[in-house]
Amino acid sequence: MQILLVNPPIYDFTCYDYWLKPLGLLYVASFLRKNGVSFDFFDFMDRRSPFLERKNKSRFLSTGKFRKEDAIKKEIFDWFKRPYFRYGVSKEKFLDFISNKSYDYVFITSMMTYWYEGIEEVIESVKKKNPNAKTIVGGVYAKLLPEHAKNLGCDFVFSGNVENLYQFLKDNTDIDVKKSFKVEELVPSYDLYKELESAAVLTQVGCPYRCSYCAVSILHNGFYSLPFENILKQLDLLESLNVKDITFYDDALLFKKEKHFLPLFEKIIEKNYSFRFNFSNGLHTRFIEKDVVDIFKKINLGMLSLSIETVSKDILTKTGNKTNLDEIEKALDLLLKNGFDGRKIFCYILVGLPDERMEDVINTAKYLKEKRVRIVLNEFTPVPKTDFYNRYENIITDPLLTNKSVFPSYYKYSEEEVQNLKNLVRSFNRETKKYYERV
Repeated sequence: MQILLVNPPIYDFTCYDYWLKPLGLLYVASFLRKNGVSFDFFDFMDRRSPFLERKNKSRFLSTGKFRKEDAIKKEIFDWFKRPYFRYGVSKEKFLDFISNKSYDYVFITSMMTYWYEGIEEVIESVKKKNPNAKTIVGGVYAKLLPEHAKNLGCDFVFSGNVENLYQFLKDNTDIDVKKSFKVEELVPSYDLYKELESAAVLTQVGCPYRCSYCAVSILHNGFYSLPFENILKQLDLLESLNVKDITFYDDALLFKKEKHFLPLFEKIIEKNYSFRFNFSNGLHTRFIEKDVVDIFKKINLGMLSLSIETVSKDILTKTGNKTNLDEIEKALDLLLKNGFDGRKIFCYILVGLPDERMEDVINTAKYLKEKRVRIVLNEFTPVPKTDFYNRYENIITDPLLTNKSVFPSYYKYSEEEVQNLKNLVRSFNRETKKYYERV
């Protein structure tokens, strides 16, 4: 029995490696190992891949540029002026890798629903070299758009989580798995990488919130924390692999912090790990209090991010009341008064929300500029099965149109307006950088 796990290439207008890792696929790898099933592993998006002829140097906190090549845009993008690219290890290298193999099953993971072209490429390559191989597509895209995934030419679509994998394989394959495992019994198989600078860690599954633009509560059944023992095992493995930077993929890391974040990080601090800690999934400003700030001061902090989204009271209410202006103000003031460098405080704001005006976005950016923190624009895109997606379903004829670079210009703003906004934010961030260089 020969099995291959694949993280596919990405087709997009822009793509940068902010600690992007196929965490779900690494959990699948751990599941297979625990069942005594051997497999090969190929990650197109590994910036340190041995299949890359030239490796781009890492930049800020082990982030960096992916290898890229020009790609042909589909007709649906003819109106959009920006160039299109294929990111990751070349198709030829993958074909060479599988040419002398005879795989029985190929597992292909997925992330953004508008990245399906990379999955399509892998399926075509596998069918070309291993026509008898059965392809299984899983991951976020497979869960949100299973019918669309079936039309890519794969043999199976797995729309569950790792807890459901045992039964799926028993029902659909002859892979000899003997036992089911829960997430808390598994540790992502990061040792599959030959060279690893950064990694993503999960300490909780799901999210307690139901934001109208987010699909996390749809992707996961409920919300729960992983045992501290499991989390420390994840970190122990990463320490043994000499990882420099880790980030947390949790969507509500500070929720009920007295039971989770605070005691967990006291244990982490005791372990005296050598890597930098990054919090790239926006933290809730509501929970940024002195006890959390004290933890940040004790660790080797690389960066932290805050889910600001907007300072418009009306839009904050419509998106779920996750925070308010008073909480945003309190969180930022607490961090800055405790000596944190504003360049390391990434404040996410959303562009293109329903009922939003460009004036709202600019006002939010101006507010953050005065706070002297780093402003990060996140283009809104409707995610399938969310409340906001239902508002635009009739104009989304292809998942490609929900690309974050495209959608705000497709239904709301012109390309020029979006570009002018980006230029404005860049100028604000330059001013903030100059301020900290002077003080």
